[in-house]
Amino acid sequence: MLRNLRELAEDILGTDEPATLAMIESGHVPAPVLIGNRIARWPTVALDKWAAGGCPKSDPPSASDFMDLRVLIATEEAERELAAGLVRSPERIARDEIARRELEAAEAAEDRRIEAQMSEDFADFDPAG
Repeated sequence: MLRNLRELAEDILGTDEPATLAMIESGHVPAPVLIGNRIARWPTVALDKWAAGGCPKSDPPSASDFMDLRVLIATEEAERELAAGLVRSPERIARDEIARRELEAAEAAEDRRIEAQMSEDFADFDPAG
């Protein structure tokens, strides 16, 4: 079984993702296996072996490898959120903005229509009697 960063952090280490990334960067947690140079995963077999060995420190990844890992993880997270509808694509943002502006314009026109109707209805009203 393969674990993603969130599962590694929450289920195995009991930490949050930033703390887990810091542990990976310092070599306190093994670096992931890269699948197709696009997906970072931690095999549970390797994690079990690491834990059974007393969680030994390993050589930390190079700065460029670690930055590549952070980019992969951020990209994967963004793609997952987009697919789940948690974030909006630029096209969706533009469509939503156009719809919002059209709704505001329609509401403003309706407000003006109601005010004009009220002015007409109460044009002859004399509050004094």
